[in-house]
Amino acid sequence: TAYAKDGVRCEFGDETSIARVLSSTLLECTAPAITTNVSKVLFRVVGISGESLASKNDDASNTLHFEYYSLPQIKQITPSFGPHQGGTIVTVDGNHFTFSEDLRCNFGDLSSSVIYRSANRLECEAPPSSSDPLKNNNNVTFSVTTNGADRTEPTSTSLFQYTSLHEIH
Repeated sequence: TAYAKDGVRCEFGDETSIARVLSSTLLECTAPAITTNVSKVLFRVVGISGESLASKNDDASNTLHFEYYSLPQIKQITPSFGPHQGGTIVTVDGNHFTFSEDLRCNFGDLSSSVIYRSANRLECEAPPSSSDPLKNNNNVTFSVTTNGADRTEPTSTSLFQYTSLHEIH
């Protein structure tokens, strides 16, 4: 389906957002916040007069759904420090962790792969620090992403400290 520049909307269940037309075949929509506990809603692209802009060949078997999820939360990371060389296995306790291809731990601007243990526990390997190893107290914000874009909110328990080897006892 080719998209016109004006009047295209995305419907997420009963909520609507204006679509940004990026090309004749590509749209960008921002999912509106929801106030109910529904996690999966029907998704449609509609034109200015409310007509569905799905392909004429689409049928009920091609119905699209959008799934909302709770943002992950970090309660604690253990240990909260490790050497500049990286390699420390960090256990992450929290809530709402979901397994996905984009699940990553972030140590500042550096990311690492994750071992998914449960919706409440992850394990990550700290990457080598990008800061000067001769400086003490190289704290970075630790975060988790499940979609490659949105990160957990920083808290006092989400700091990781890169230390010199001689500082670790």
